[in-house]
Amino acid sequence: MNGNELLKKLRKVARQRGEHLEFIKKHGKGSHGTICLGERCTTMKDRKKEIGKGLLNAMLEQLGVDKEGEEGEGEEGTKKDAEGDTKKEGTNE
Repeated sequence: MNGNELLKKLRKVARQRGEHLEFIKKHGKGSHGTICLGERCTTMKDRKKEIGKGLLNAMLEQLGVDKEGEEGEGEEGTKKDAEGDTKKEGTNE
């Protein structure tokens, strides 16, 4: 996935959550910029280049978004709480 594809998915997440998504070009050096989704922000490299799996996961975690691009949904039968911890549905674990 490249940076432009990530921004497209994040726009969808922002609409679902009713949050503001912004890419701030001047808050980074060279081709880097800052993505803000609601109150959470992360740094993104060149939007035209591929983002590695580890970096993508770290960026999504910083923005509070799971890998599928939807907030709060994890493995089947689990849900993420406000802190991002995965919990089994119907339990307090």
